[in-house]
Amino acid sequence: MSFPSGAIVPLLFPGGLLVGMMIWVLHNPPLALMIEPFIDVLFLVIVVAAFFFGWRFNRCRLLYALALLVLTDRLLGWNSAAHEFIRLVAGIALPLNLAVIVWFGERGMLTGRGIRRWLFFALQIALLGWLYHRYSNITIDLLERKFIPWPVADLCPLPHSVQSAFSLAFVLLLFRYGCYPKVFEGCFIWATMAALFAIAQSFIAAPATPYIVCSLLILLVGVVESSYSQAFRDELTGLPGRRSLNEALLKLGSRYAIAMVDIDHFKKFNDTYGHDVGDQVLRMVAESLRVVRGGGRAFRYGGEEFAIIFRGRELPETVRHLEALREELATSVFILRGKDRPHKKPEKPRPATGKEQELRITVSIGVAQRSGENNSPEEVIKAADEALYRAKSGGRNQVAD
Repeated sequence: MSFPSGAIVPLLFPGGLLVGMMIWVLHNPPLALMIEPFIDVLFLVIVVAAFFFGWRFNRCRLLYALALLVLTDRLLGWNSAAHEFIRLVAGIALPLNLAVIVWFGERGMLTGRGIRRWLFFALQIALLGWLYHRYSNITIDLLERKFIPWPVADLCPLPHSVQSAFSLAFVLLLFRYGCYPKVFEGCFIWATMAALFAIAQSFIAAPATPYIVCSLLILLVGVVESSYSQAFRDELTGLPGRRSLNEALLKLGSRYAIAMVDIDHFKKFNDTYGHDVGDQVLRMVAESLRVVRGGGRAFRYGGEEFAIIFRGRELPETVRHLEALREELATSVFILRGKDRPHKKPEKPRPATGKEQELRITVSIGVAQRSGENNSPEEVIKAADEALYRAKSGGRNQVAD
């Protein structure tokens, strides 16, 4: 399975980092002994925080996962005659339910769909309770059977049924991430990995709570991180948004330049081909701005306008890199997507059918640097806007300073 460009970082951070820290801490005896007295308090704090963030930010997937993980933790720590049955069914139900939850839309907890989801989980609990009271021995015998033909499966302390459930869950989670490479989707993969450690602990008669805490923490941090991304990153282009630009302006030193970039005749694209094509044009231009040379950092300013900050750069050097950017866009060919054209580039491109249209995209750019006349970021942006107006008035597809 291949992931889109830029999907590796959200997959590894923050989930992968937290799992790595968990393994390091809990397998380091001095550190493990140090945090052991605080595990129950930490568990309570994270549960309360996860509930608050899930409710406050309308993250029903976090709330479903929270209920599932807390129930699993309490059952695994319950010393009773049903312990063998519980750890077997938990080892199957936990990963598969996490893999199902990640596909849920954020539709609200008390809507008709939300209530049906709660009923889905309640029916599972009722079914497992019925199996325990009527067929516990038969169920345990079936779930403990060995059926995986590979000898390596016997090296794992988990029964084959549990190994199969986690394997299927990881396949579903990775597929989901391949379709939607977002931070929270990546966190579900690592939360399930931490859940795997928790289930494994229960099979060797060790506490599972530290790993459940880690699983909850991963999902909690994932919500915070994804909420931050939504607030500071433009959803359409993936570039930092206006709020990120305002923060970046506060951190500028005494030497910098700012460029304003505007797509030429953008209204014509929308009026002629529709807003879907306009969105494609914005994304294409954003991809070129994302890798602008000279240390520039691009932002979505609004509409068809972008801003680029060059920290520590003088105007002549900045203009040179902006000219290269303008020329690269002007010589690129934009292929208008047909209705049957795939969203991702296929490994074996189909031959042209003659129905696709080639469009040319140009941009006008205005740039200004901090100087005696333009001493603040706001004044530099205003000067860059005035230069942009001159570039458009002068015939477009040019850089003006």
